[in-house]
Amino acid sequence: NQTYAPAALADEVLISDISDNNNIKRTKVSDITSLVVVEEFSVDSPYGTDNVAAGSGAGDALAAGANKNTFYGKDAGLAVTTSDDNTFIGWSAGKAISTGAGQNTFVGKGAGTAATSGTSLTAIGTSAMAGVTTAGALGATAVGVSALSTLTSCAQVTGIGYFAGAGWIASGNNTAVGYSAAIANTGSGNVAIGDATMANGTATRSNNVVIGSGAGNFGTGNTSVVVGGSTCGRQHGTDCTYVGYTSGANSTGA
Repeated sequence: NQTYAPAALADEVLISDISDNNNIKRTKVSDITSLVVVEEFSVDSPYGTDNVAAGSGAGDALAAGANKNTFYGKDAGLAVTTSDDNTFIGWSAGKAISTGAGQNTFVGKGAGTAATSGTSLTAIGTSAMAGVTTAGALGATAVGVSALSTLTSCAQVTGIGYFAGAGWIASGNNTAVGYSAAIANTGSGNVAIGDATMANGTATRSNNVVIGSGAGNFGTGNTSVVVGGSTCGRQHGTDCTYVGYTSGANSTGA
């Protein structure tokens, strides 16, 4: 139930699958059992150049002008028409992206699934960066299950770890590294490194550097430096500096 449409591409061909509404798919020659030759046409048009797609719906919208994309998994890169140099691997990875400068990498079930356009985005892990909707998230990096999962548009944001930076929606220049680091923060310019660092407290606090497991966990202020584990700077205010295990554990002032 397959009909051969285009010319061979190395050891692959493009197949129009009658059993799947005649969707065009790249298929290994070795996997083909029967063919009906209809016509041949250039592989560079209308499906772009040097693209590879495997999986139901993967790369289904590819058009002339889409180059060097790799899509593996059901609906991976489903809507891409002219974007270049993208790698989407996993169920619905990069499903909504259609155009844009490209150079995006989404690996994992639902990674980057809501993005409609983007440039230089990297999301690795189930639902990583799943909420990004526009190209405004230029250069964002998410590694871990649901890392940066609610980010929509801001640039220069990095979340590494399970749910790291999951609270950042439209907040830029943030870095979260660690399990649930900055999970509830919505501010900008923060660096949170460590398990559950800045995980609670005033959501909008900004321009803080907090390092250590549980450090600054219930802070309320801005422009503070907290370095140390456990309860260090747990309730820090504004313009505070706490260094050392449990330093400033109960202090709330500036």
